[in-house]
Amino acid sequence: MLGKKLNKIFSSRVFYIVFAVVVAAALWIFVEGDDPRTQRVTVDLIPVTLRNEALLSDRGLIITAMERDTVTITFEGSRAGLSQLSRNSVTVEVDLSGITTTGDERLEFEVILPSGVGRTVSELSRSPTRIGLTVDRLFERSIPVRGEYTGGTAHGTDIYEYLVGEPEFGPQMITVSGPERVVARVSEAWVPIMRENLSATYIDYLPFILRDENGYELSEEELEQLEVSHDLVRVTVPISAIRPVPLTVLFMHGAGTTDYNTFVDIFPDKIYVSGDPDAIRELNEIPLGTIDLTRIELSDSELFPIIVQNNFINHSGETEATVRVEVRGLEVWSFSVSNIHTSNDPGDYTLTVITRSLDVRIRGRREELEALTETNFRIVADLAGLSVGSHQVPVTVWIDGDVGNVGPVGEYTITVRLDRVENSS
Repeated sequence: MLGKKLNKIFSSRVFYIVFAVVVAAALWIFVEGDDPRTQRVTVDLIPVTLRNEALLSDRGLIITAMERDTVTITFEGSRAGLSQLSRNSVTVEVDLSGITTTGDERLEFEVILPSGVGRTVSELSRSPTRIGLTVDRLFERSIPVRGEYTGGTAHGTDIYEYLVGEPEFGPQMITVSGPERVVARVSEAWVPIMRENLSATYIDYLPFILRDENGYELSEEELEQLEVSHDLVRVTVPISAIRPVPLTVLFMHGAGTTDYNTFVDIFPDKIYVSGDPDAIRELNEIPLGTIDLTRIELSDSELFPIIVQNNFINHSGETEATVRVEVRGLEVWSFSVSNIHTSNDPGDYTLTVITRSLDVRIRGRREELEALTETNFRIVADLAGLSVGSHQVPVTVWIDGDVGNVGPVGEYTITVRLDRVENSS
């Protein structure tokens, strides 16, 4: 009975499927498990990593050459352990902490295996057995940042043209460090500015090129040995607008002058000024000052400073302008006036007017001047605030009557004296 049941089980399809799975699992365990038989594998092109480079830098040293940057190692061990070894999982490190001086070094390296693999594999050989290094003195210097913009500007307007200023860099200097022989070759950090037809100030952060004194870029091999304090620099290309701006003066008219009989020449009559395009568009003139025409007779020249606001730049270079004024169609006559009066006389003093007569210059048209007599003139001196003693006091010349558009030119004074009042008691 039992034999029939067993025969039925062994002859069934399910039994054969289960049996095949069990056998396959046993074979896998035998092949992939802890096979007492050892195998070998060679891993090549394992990258070499340098350890404690910062410590070397603190000592003023730097690695300038490495004989090999990869190694080849042959391992022996179980198949399972060896299967986990590759150039990506095996690490090779060279410790630099023992280096204290310049020169050539040949250092051993440490092999670091993946976690858990060290119990199942061992190292048979390595090539090379040491890593050759060249140690140099670490050198540092500051170099200027330079660059040039050659891309031109956009077209201007009928009022102004665009103007390119000198590029500005921040920082203006950068620090380069590395082997002395390489650092000594670096002359500048050159910034290529790849822009064109600018119409507004351009600001950007750009990379730079390390160049030697002849303008040649350092080689890739040299650049790999250098460290720089900045990777990018802030570049500003100022764009302004420039236009000619006329110089002008204002007049205080009097004594017969008008805009029609007053003529002015200014040299220079204009200067070239640059600034922000919006601001330069509104700058239609630069006033030099005001001329009081009652202080001159028929012509005069005066020197004025050319003052430009801080937000503009004077490109012409002139800092002063000569202004010549001429009054045409009028004449200047001299009149002797003795009709002298004072106002605001100090009550506590005795007043003596020393000046008895004053010659005054009067400007106007000939026919108006011919109609004047001394009776038309009155001279008034304001004595407010005067104290004891003699004083020269400015006066105002008044012309009474219907005399037309005439008036005095120049400035006049009279002399007076104030004495204390004697107390009769």
